[in-house]
Amino acid sequence: MYYLNKWKVIKNGFILSASSFLIVSVMACHHKEVANSLLSRTDTLTILQTVLDDEELISAAVLYFPRRPLKVVQNKIVEPDYRLMFNDQPVKLLVVEEQDIDIREAYPKQLIVNFTRFKAMHRDTVLLVRIVYPGNATDVYQMCRKYSGSWEILSDQKGKL
Repeated sequence: MYYLNKWKVIKNGFILSASSFLIVSVMACHHKEVANSLLSRTDTLTILQTVLDDEELISAAVLYFPRRPLKVVQNKIVEPDYRLMFNDQPVKLLVVEEQDIDIREAYPKQLIVNFTRFKAMHRDTVLLVRIVYPGNATDVYQMCRKYSGSWEILSDQKGKL
């Protein structure tokens, strides 16, 4: 048995003296013991696709942008050869040439997603920031890899720019 900051911890990672949220978090994020592993291209695509499959985003798109394709800003996170789907249709990648462009003004009345931050906190835990235009709705996702290898959203902090 190990002691970590006054927490009793069993060797396999289960915390005995913690809130149920912390226990669920520890059990939900399976961490493989693989040295020097980075997120693969497949992991990145799966993470982005998981966020695009968000029911709230799909519902809003169907209501406010019927029969219009989703566009995703191509950037350091979304590479030109990525193939993503949204509501059973292929996503169109949007190349934005200027750094300081106001996407809302440059592309009015279009549903556009911009992934502005993608940070691997650990090889099985990711922080991802998404902005949806128009409206400047923001989502800060914390995601983790499950035992099955799929990715799940642990938390989604919603905001507005």
